[in-house]
This record gives sequence, C-alpha cells and structure tokens, in this order.
Amino acid sequence: MAAGYEDCNDANHLRIDPALRLALGKNDEYAASQSMLSRLENEILGNTKGSVALDETLQRSIDALLRKEAKGRLIIDLDSTEDPAHGRQEGVSYNGHFEKNCYHPLFCVYL
Repeated sequence: MAAGYEDCNDANHLRIDPALRLALGKNDEYAASQSMLSRLENEILGNTKGSVALDETLQRSIDALLRKEAKGRLIIDLDSTEDPAHGRQEGVSYNGHFEKNCYHPLFCVYL
C-alpha cells in the first residue's frame, strides 16, 4: 500500500519479491497476501476506530522522528506523477498541468 499499489491486486506477486521482503525485514518470510491486505483495508482501516488508531500510530512515528532528528517541525512534500489513464478507474482525475486524465498515487517525502 505504501508503494502505491492501492488496489492490492499485485500483492500476491509482490509478497515474494526479494527487494520488498528485504525492505520489510521479512528475509525468509513472505509479505502480506492480497486477502490479508483487503481485510486490513476493510475491517480495520475502514471504520472510525481503525482510522483513529492509524492516525495515532503515525503521530507516534512522527514524534519519534522529530526527537531523533532534533527538529521542531516536520515538512511533508506530497506529489503525484503523470500516469495517463483511460476510463473511470479509481484514483483517476483530470490534471490541468498535463492536460489529461491521470492516475494520482501520492508520494511523500519528509524534509
């Protein structure tokens, strides 16, 4: 999900990807399956309690990062890429800069 695969349709293939497993610290284990990610989205993050828990977890991570970096504030730069789309897929909207319909996964960088 963090890599922009929001529909989970590539999860079963990505769960065995060596680079992704290394990044997740999984080593010899597989990452989450499509069905597990769908349950996470629908049963846990798909309600108010889950959204609040996610927000609190992100806040704790941000607080720890600010302490580690000895910074008083966190600047987050959000952007999307030009990914031309055709039809009415989820996440597609008109981009005036590129003058076409584009899929807009968001990327985040902290400064």
